[in-house]
Formats: sequence, structure tokens, C-alpha cells
Amino acid sequence: MPAFHPVLLDEVVDVSTLSTDGGADILLPFIAFVLTFSIEWPVFALITGQGFKKTFVFMLLMNLVSWPIAMILFGYLSVHIVWVELFVLAAETLILFYHWRFPWWKALLFATIINAASFFIGSPLAQFIMNQISGK
Repeated sequence: MPAFHPVLLDEVVDVSTLSTDGGADILLPFIAFVLTFSIEWPVFALITGQGFKKTFVFMLLMNLVSWPIAMILFGYLSVHIVWVELFVLAAETLILFYHWRFPWWKALLFATIINAASFFIGSPLAQFIMNQISGK
């Protein structure tokens, strides 16, 4: 994840700069999910050649499944982020393998690419957005 999965947000986004009045920090999970999906979906559509229309619902559902699990593991059960990311990568690889019938190595490659893209693009975007919202 690690890609930009929201479980990284507390480590990626400097939450100490956010307001403590329940304002910007409450938006963090929502912003994280929207960024994750908004980055992973087009990347997946492009690298697989499946197109945007065909992949929209699939990617939305895959993120709606993997994202909350990652948040629970990291945020509530305090599982180390490396293990959370490996779990998400394995789960998404299996989902890609079974749903799209990609060879296992291609499913792993695609899962790695989409998660890396969401991390390297989404992390700075999340920090920027949260700073704008909190007025920093």
C-alpha cells in the first residue's frame, strides 16, 4: 500500500499540523479513500487495457473491501504497517487473479503498480489537501 492506502495516512500526512477541533482530521479517512480510488482506478484501467467503463465498479468494490480492512488492522488492531500492506497486496492480487483471470505474476504486478501509484501520487496530495483544509 506500501501504496497510498489510508492506513499510511498518520505516517504520511503530518497530522500534528492539523486542527484538533475535529475539523480537518475528521476528513482524513474520506479524503484518503477518495484519493486511493481516484488514483488506482485509472492506473488499473490503463495498465490492463480493460478500459475505464469496464473497471470502474470492480475497482470501487475492491477498494471498498480492502480499504476498511486495512484501516481496521492498522488503526484499531495496531498491526504494523508493513504487514498490513503485505496483506492488502496479497488480497488484491488474489482478487485480480480470480476476477480477471490474469496469470498470478501479472495480478501481483498490477496490484503492486496500482498501490505504488497511489502511494507516490496520493501521499503528497493528501498532505497538500489536509494542509489547505486546516489552513496550514
